[in-house]
Amino acid sequence: MSENYRILEKKWLTKNPLRQWRVDNGLFQKDLGASIGVGYHTIFRWESGMSSPNDAQMKELVQLTKDKNLQEKYEKWQLDRPKFGKE
Repeated sequence: MSENYRILEKKWLTKNPLRQWRVDNGLFQKDLGASIGVGYHTIFRWESGMSSPNDAQMKELVQLTKDKNLQEKYEKWQLDRPKFGKE
């Protein structure tokens, strides 16, 4: 695996809007998960790009964060994921 790809992937992970909001508000993944009825492992998967919130979960996240653009930001973040071999 390319060292450059790892660096790009780490940078990309820190730009996750959900993660940024959680960290800025001093919450742990388990706290965020409990507030919308999912486990910390689900939050981890969302923050690492392994999966995404469904529509109902995204609505809850938008209400919680008070960020009406969260879904748009999250989708853009997903599209910006570095491609291995394209760095």
